[in-house]
Amino acid sequence: MCSPPPTRNNQGLVVFGLLNALFDSTTLLSFSLFGGGGETPIISPEMLVRKKIRYLLQLVPGKQHFGMYRFLPFFFLLGGAMEWFMINVRLGEETFYDVYRRKRSERQYERRMEER
Repeated sequence: MCSPPPTRNNQGLVVFGLLNALFDSTTLLSFSLFGGGGETPIISPEMLVRKKIRYLLQLVPGKQHFGMYRFLPFFFLLGGAMEWFMINVRLGEETFYDVYRRKRSERQYERRMEER
């Protein structure tokens, strides 16, 4: 049994008929979140992703005591992992620090040659 797609009232809310109670939850969800057949979405998929990210961030403990600083250990570990990667992982024949040391010695050599 199928009813016509819901319509919007002046406030932009979806008005459901009595027949919508007969729909299963997935149909009701798709009509309520995305405005029914072919209309512009009431809640865009991007907003759903934002809500999911916000929900996941709220799961990190320590909000009352540390506030936004509760994320510092994560970024500390991320920085340590990036440093380890730059020191130990070879891309081609060199690591990041091999390139850094080589460039630094080249600049020192060029400065010495300019001074003479």
